[in-house]
Amino acid sequence: MENASLFNTRGFTDDTLFDALSSANAGLGTPEMGQIAGQRAVIYRNVSDGFDVYASVYGSDIITGKSNNSPVSSFGSFGSPAVTSSEAEAAADNAVSQLTELIKQIEIGSPTASSSGSMSYFMEQKQLSMKPIYNVYGPDKTLVYHVEGDVPHLNYSIQKNGTEVMKLKKKLPAIMLSYSVILGGSEIGHLKQKVKLSCPEIVGTLNGSELKIAADALLYDFEVTLGGRKIGEVKKAAVFDNYSIIIYDESCRDLLITAAVMCDHLVDRSGT
Repeated sequence: MENASLFNTRGFTDDTLFDALSSANAGLGTPEMGQIAGQRAVIYRNVSDGFDVYASVYGSDIITGKSNNSPVSSFGSFGSPAVTSSEAEAAADNAVSQLTELIKQIEIGSPTASSSGSMSYFMEQKQLSMKPIYNVYGPDKTLVYHVEGDVPHLNYSIQKNGTEVMKLKKKLPAIMLSYSVILGGSEIGHLKQKVKLSCPEIVGTLNGSELKIAADALLYDFEVTLGGRKIGEVKKAAVFDNYSIIIYDESCRDLLITAAVMCDHLVDRSGT
């Protein structure tokens, strides 16, 4: 995606669009007001190596796109595509898609819930830590879950409001990832990564029902199904190892937080 155009149904100005995006959780960092080729825009800086992404009111439309922020950039006109490494550009395109979808939700009056009733949470991994630590924030930006692993990166405690609600145990290093899901001291699920050249999957059972985590080829989008029913999605943000978790079934929320940790492991394995 080089840029996208949305009809400005709510009559946003650049300033009111900035206010709306500042109060929503895009998972792209903190927005700021700036200019893209002389046009005022809401900008998320450095979403990938050499790229910013932006949203700007342009006539009756809202334009989203990416901008090359390299000092040697040849970017010269509003909305024109930038060129850099394919990996950084793919991450920037994904960030543009995230921003565009968020604006669509804001325009229908719900930045965190879709018309199907889904809710979005944001998972942020702590950087420069000996132990893997994740914090998960709810739609109102309050801390809801805390996930903490041990130094060997094998055992993970999923805690909600300070109380452990689930454990994830990763088996000793192997060619393919393998897990046990533990609830109340009992193993309720076992999953293993399938052998695939692309679009990796982690598949197993949870309380007798099939649980599947399926990634796209770039490991940015993950679909989580239980018993053949889609219960949520996990989307990698362009910044660090952060993720949006979209929950379609609130009764599976603890499980989807656990699934997001497994998604991060797939990303780490791939070096994405």
